[in-house]
Amino acid sequence: MSDRLNVHGVSLLAHALDDDGGLGQDLAIAWIEEGKRLANAALAGASGPQRWEREHFGLQFEGERGIAFDLDDAENTEQLPTRTLLFLLQNWQEFLAAGPGAGSRTIKVNAV
Repeated sequence: MSDRLNVHGVSLLAHALDDDGGLGQDLAIAWIEEGKRLANAALAGASGPQRWEREHFGLQFEGERGIAFDLDDAENTEQLPTRTLLFLLQNWQEFLAAGPGAGSRTIKVNAV
């Protein structure tokens, strides 16, 4: 869950992180590694947007600019810095890897 809700009451970022494509936790953890790779590639100057997506939601990295988006509605986006998205991907991956014993966690993000 996220308190960064858009005008529709939805956090695209939260949905992009929890959209596991129906493949379950283990494959989601591995898939997050691909998202981190793409974010790092964008920060290193890769040409063109780097897209990480699942069934309904995704993240796009363009250098320092990151965008969470709805695959079914191209107008529905949420922008955050790529470094912030990379930080969140890392924390989400660690949370999933810790399993049910991890309890709840709160990550505060101050993003423009």
